[in-house]
Amino acid sequence: MDKISRKQRQIERKVENLKRFGAEEDKYKSSPHIRPVTKTTLKTSTNGISSSENGTSSSSKTSSKSEESPKKTENGSSASSKTEESLKKTEEDTATSKPKKTEEDKALETTKPKTKIIKKKIVKKPATAASNGTTTPNKIQEKSELTKSTTSNLKQSDNNDNKLENVPRTYQIVITLSDYMGDEEEGDEDEPFGLDEGQCVEVLDNANPDAWLVRTKTKPPSIGFVPGSYFTSPTKYYALQREACSVAKLLKTEEEFIEELKLALDYYGKGLSEDYGSSESSEIPQAVKERSKELLVSNLESLHDFHSNQLLNSIKESSDDPAIFAKNFNSLSKDFEEIHLTFLRELDNALRLCQHVDNINKFLEEIRSKQTNLKPYADYLQLIPTRMRYYEDFFKELINKNQNFTEEMKLSLNFIQLLEQRAKEPDYTTKIVGYSGDIGRVYRNELFHVWEDGENNKDCGDKYVILLNNTMIITDKEEANGEISFKHYASVKLSEYSPVRQHSTEASTLVVAPTDFNKNLPTYLLRIRQDNAEESEIVRRVWINDICSMHRAFGG
Repeated sequence: MDKISRKQRQIERKVENLKRFGAEEDKYKSSPHIRPVTKTTLKTSTNGISSSENGTSSSSKTSSKSEESPKKTENGSSASSKTEESLKKTEEDTATSKPKKTEEDKALETTKPKTKIIKKKIVKKPATAASNGTTTPNKIQEKSELTKSTTSNLKQSDNNDNKLENVPRTYQIVITLSDYMGDEEEGDEDEPFGLDEGQCVEVLDNANPDAWLVRTKTKPPSIGFVPGSYFTSPTKYYALQREACSVAKLLKTEEEFIEELKLALDYYGKGLSEDYGSSESSEIPQAVKERSKELLVSNLESLHDFHSNQLLNSIKESSDDPAIFAKNFNSLSKDFEEIHLTFLRELDNALRLCQHVDNINKFLEEIRSKQTNLKPYADYLQLIPTRMRYYEDFFKELINKNQNFTEEMKLSLNFIQLLEQRAKEPDYTTKIVGYSGDIGRVYRNELFHVWEDGENNKDCGDKYVILLNNTMIITDKEEANGEISFKHYASVKLSEYSPVRQHSTEASTLVVAPTDFNKNLPTYLLRIRQDNAEESEIVRRVWINDICSMHRAFGG
């Protein structure tokens, strides 16, 4: 009996184990977080499940012990029922262990968002402090972002403005036609300023033909004054290397120039005159009649007469001698200036009329259509400034290619350059009001802040200072009905004053003080009105140089 009961118990245990194994697999499929039970880990599987809960593990052990005692006394049917009861107990144990697991999971899940909430509160602390006021935290943040963007935009625009203001000025590049070495002045320790033939320099100021302020492109650069006759543009420099200069060539080109002027007068001149309308039984448009004087037809007639008679004859009389021609040219300078300066000052307005006023342009095109080889009227007007530049290049080549050049050649070149410069400036002879002296050549004009440092010792404000020969005029600029005038304020005769100098403490201020024999005259302080330091330095140099040159000329 003992053997039979022992075998029966073994069989019941195997059946119980097999049933447990199948139940554990079903539980694992329904809840994957439970560890699956294998044959090797069958005995420890229940303990492993209940290891986290101490109470459940102890109860399972006592229940297993209490199960063994009835198994010894009961038969097979009772054994199978007991196995079913034990299976139910294990199911209850696992069922009781499940909610504990889920409670732990829930605890973990609830702790995670709590930490997030704490973080959010920490971030929002400064905003909540600010929210005690009238504005909400979101609005405060939006305002800060807006102020950041606007301030950054303002900074960016300021930087752009500064970039525009700090854009370096570009200067004209010219080439030296021949070697130059400046004169050594007494008491000057620096070496005289010199240039080599073919050297490129920047032109800082060219208002005075006798003294261009130039800067070399070497490192470090040097600055000095050189006569304008020593320079030409790179294009003209290389062209001069290929062409020979001669009076015969000048004569030939002068005759061609006169023929062009005659052709313009034969057609456009007659077409714009009253005689043309009566002879051809066609009327000149009223718009053309009213502005015919502005089209410079009468000026073209004067230019043709001067070039075909006086200037052409002076070229022929020179007998291919450049020195003689330069002398003859200077003798005609007064007539040359009177005819050409007026034309050059009115040229821009005449070009605008014949190119952009429809009635005038249409009428000029009708005249042009009657002659096949006739050029537009504007092209004939442009012949005069082109011819002026040809004279300038001619005298430059004479001076730089002829070792025996004369002072007459330099005077002729300076005259042409100055005439072109004066044509770009306003006509001061009609614009200076209240000055009784002879204006003559205007060397320079500049805006200064003026102080009178004499008995009055007053601030005169901004004044336009005009430099004439041996005279400096201080004026007030006035504008009425679109017309600009310069009202005379004071005159300074340079012969009664010491050479102009730089102020001891302000580099941008010039001091014009009287000589010891004229102590009763006021001292003038002229502060340069240039924001750019480089521009201010250029103005200071050229004004001091020109005034000191005038002092040396009259022995001051």
